[in-house]
Amino acid sequence: MKPEYTPGPWRAEGCTIYGSETCVAQTWSETHDGLPTPPMVADARLIAAAPELLKSLRDILEWWTEMDGEFDDMPIELWDQAQDAIAKAKGGAL
Repeated sequence: MKPEYTPGPWRAEGCTIYGSETCVAQTWSETHDGLPTPPMVADARLIAAAPELLKSLRDILEWWTEMDGEFDDMPIELWDQAQDAIAKAKGGAL
């Protein structure tokens, strides 16, 4: 299934996030004076990692499910947090 978002990988250049062919997003600050601030740059790097983070989280949960009880010590809270993060990334409930 093809994702609904701009396919990764994404890269951050300053406070701008790019996909392979287009600008995906920009970080912003109300106190922005024309130059990227360190938090804007850090936010852009985090956003640029989003496609890989989402894929990794999905792969971890898929792997865990395929273990079929071999590893049964994952706290349910962690499972729920991962499921919630995936849903949020897909535009679901927060």
